Amino acid sequence: MLEFKDKKYHWRILKEGNGYVLSVLDSNGVSCSKKVIPRLRNFEILGNNALVIRLDNYQLIIFEYDHDNKEIKGKYYFKVEPLFESSFINKFSGNILPITDINTVGNFDDDYDDDDDDDDDDDDDYIYYIFRRLRFVSIYFDEKRIAKQCIIFIVPYINYSSYPSKYNWWKEIIYPPSNNFIKTCKKEFYTNWNGEAVIDFKWKKFGRLYYFIIWLIFIAFLICFTIASYPTNSLSQEIRIKLYKTSIAFGFFHLIFELRQFIWSPKKYLNIWNVFDLSAYLSVTITSIYLIKYDNVPDWALSVSCLLLDLKFLLFFRIFEYFGIYFAIIIGVAKRIFSFLIMLAIIIASFAHAFFLLLHPQEFINSVNVPNSNDPNNPWTLSNTFIQVDENGNTLNQTFIQVPDENTNLFYSYPTSLLAIYLFLTGDQNSLSLWTPKNATENTVLFLLMVIFSFLIVIYLMNLFIGLHNMAIEEDNNKASYLAQKAEAIAEIELFYLLPFQRRVVEARTYINKAKEKGDWKKKDWREMKDKILKLLGMEDKDIEED
Repeated sequence: MLEFKDKKYHWRILKEGNGYVLSVLDSNGVSCSKKVIPRLRNFEILGNNALVIRLDNYQLIIFEYDHDNKEIKGKYYFKVEPLFESSFINKFSGNILPITDINTVGNFDDDYDDDDDDDDDDDDDYIYYIFRRLRFVSIYFDEKRIAKQCIIFIVPYINYSSYPSKYNWWKEIIYPPSNNFIKTCKKEFYTNWNGEAVIDFKWKKFGRLYYFIIWLIFIAFLICFTIASYPTNSLSQEIRIKLYKTSIAFGFFHLIFELRQFIWSPKKYLNIWNVFDLSAYLSVTITSIYLIKYDNVPDWALSVSCLLLDLKFLLFFRIFEYFGIYFAIIIGVAKRIFSFLIMLAIIIASFAHAFFLLLHPQEFINSVNVPNSNDPNNPWTLSNTFIQVDENGNTLNQTFIQVPDENTNLFYSYPTSLLAIYLFLTGDQNSLSLWTPKNATENTVLFLLMVIFSFLIVIYLMNLFIGLHNMAIEEDNNKASYLAQKAEAIAEIELFYLLPFQRRVVEARTYINKAKEKGDWKKKDWREMKDKILKLLGMEDKDIEED
């Protein structure tokens, strides 16, 4: 006798002949009964009052009591291997075996016949029927190995990644057609397992192979340019020229695909990844051409080119989840707080303008070389003054003034004023420390502006920026953002690296032809649904003869 948790009902198991009778008792006696398969091994009640019965052939059956219909129902059926006898099925903590009612499968044909009689249903009902009836999870155990639980899912997206069966080869090379997968590389689509399953399939099928090939080509590109631009005497000029020529070839290879992407959709091309790729490839290619032609290039050109190339190498890691989530956070946060950064930049530029008008020297062009003691903002006036003393500490009449330079007063031009305010924002006050507090009106305004800037920008807006930054991180710190980013990379490979015939998978046609050869394909069974499948696959009736 097993008591329900609410103590209103009891399970009772009685041996009767060669089998057992399972009953549910309430205060009025036996509510209902059900005969159970013989050879019962043991049993236990679950947390939801369901009863688990274990048979000696290592099968589990879970029964539940339907209070409304006063009926015992066999809800789940499960079979395990003998090696789990002592541990695997010793205890149960709840309804953990997600297998559908064993009677449900037997009713599939009847349900379909009922649906088939409804004249109002359209063609999509047949597809809907498949996915509606297959919403259960099957668990499979290999009899020769340690049991592993396998969960099988179906992605209910018909015609989601397909392409037209008829195509023009050259037209698709220049302007490849799109599909729903290409159009839905959005985070919202990858919040469920269906989107992740699509990405996982495409990545394993072709994505990873092409991605690593592209990566290896880029590594060769990176190595050639890095070695050629490295300042050393161990490389001859001839070798450097060959390395630069190789870099140019690799650069044009990548630029061709960038051009194809731009032709395909100029609007979609303008994103952070493509702009960065284009900058890296163009800078290296142009620098290499310039070096071959003139045998000299500014150091800043080599510096910027190598920096962009190294960062591009880092971006290849965004395809892996361990790194990709952080890339998704960086880009997602930047997009969310971009408008705030624009506001912050305008405020900083406004303060830089105000400080420039207040602190600029009277001589704009040659203030460093023209001393003016009447100008409080002249670099010579602001320079450090040193007094000479003798060995006894007595002050001499001679004084020394440190020769000023452009950094003495950074407010001599508006661009340098922007630099000075940025340094002040980071905590460097040297650019404003030359002006000492005085009773002059200009100095009063100066220190008032410094106080306002310190409070408004350094204290208030910067802390607000940190808070917004944390909120944005929380919103983008999820797997869906990473999967959307990975989907964009796979979509790029699918459109611009796969050939037209590679984008059209023929496995489904192969399976149908094999089924036809074996006699398993009968169009009279579920005829309308099979006709629709043949139409989606571009297989005419002449390809599949009538049965």
